[in-house]
Amino acid sequence: MPNVDPLINHYENDQRITTITTTAEKATNSKFENYILSVKTECQKNIEGNSHHHPTFLERYQKIIEMIDWTLERYKIVIQRNKIQQQMNKI
Repeated sequence: MPNVDPLINHYENDQRITTITTTAEKATNSKFENYILSVKTECQKNIEGNSHHHPTFLERYQKIIEMIDWTLERYKIVIQRNKIQQQMNKI
C-alpha cells in the first residue's frame, strides 16, 4: 500500500486547505476528503456486493477501509493544527 503521509504533508502546505472554515451549521470537505470518502464507499460496496467471496478477499477491503479512516483522522488533526497556528499568528 502507498505511504499516505506524503499526501498529508502535501495538503498540509496547501494554502487552500488551511482556509477551510467549519461552522456549526455547515462543514465543507476538501477535494482530498471527498476523494478518500469516495474510495471508502467503493470499498464498502465491494464488500457488500461480494460477501460470498473468500474471507481473505473481504479482509483486504476491510483493511483498506481502516487505512482510509486512519488517514481521515490524521488529516483532520493536521487541519486543526493549521487552524490553531493561524489563530496564534493573528494574535
